[in-house]
Amino acid sequence: MDFGRNILRRTPSPLIIHPFFFAYLPLLTLSAHNIQEVRWELALRGIIPLWVIALIALFVGYKLFRDWHRAGLVCSFGFLLFFAYGHIYLGLSFSFIQKISSQLGLIGNHSILLVLCSVLMILVIFISVRVRVMMKTITSLLNIAGLAAMLFPIINIINFEFQLNKSTSESDTIQFASAPVSNDVFQEPDIYYIILDGY
Repeated sequence: MDFGRNILRRTPSPLIIHPFFFAYLPLLTLSAHNIQEVRWELALRGIIPLWVIALIALFVGYKLFRDWHRAGLVCSFGFLLFFAYGHIYLGLSFSFIQKISSQLGLIGNHSILLVLCSVLMILVIFISVRVRVMMKTITSLLNIAGLAAMLFPIINIINFEFQLNKSTSESDTIQFASAPVSNDVFQEPDIYYIILDGY
């Protein structure tokens, strides 16, 4: 048991970058989803404010827990819960769970759903405080999960830009090929006069 703890202590501490991934992920996903209506470059405007918020939340979490890994875990889960709240609320109105959610009073009642989300957040904080050994591993897994989640909308944006550039180049080629080519631009046209004099 002591040997395992010594190995975990000797392993290098991973960088805590997943809160920045999960803070920016909703805006990037929204931009990739609506890329045909809004240019994806507009989503870059929100990267600095969201990362500043993530940095402040991380420092506040460190002041509370005195551990960067626990602070990162709580921050990432907080961002996910905050940005997923609307999807959770709309998901409760699906037909197959509408009966259950209406009986529990969740539909149209934000107060109950806010209480449930608060309980979930407190549970994650409690787990992060109680867990003492696996925090480095959890941080590494969250870094990988955050990076993988960021890759999906980035791939969609790159694919859209590739298809857009391809279609633009094809349309330019078609217009160039269909343009009439004349050896002498200033050549005068032939004019014929038809005179009907058989009356």
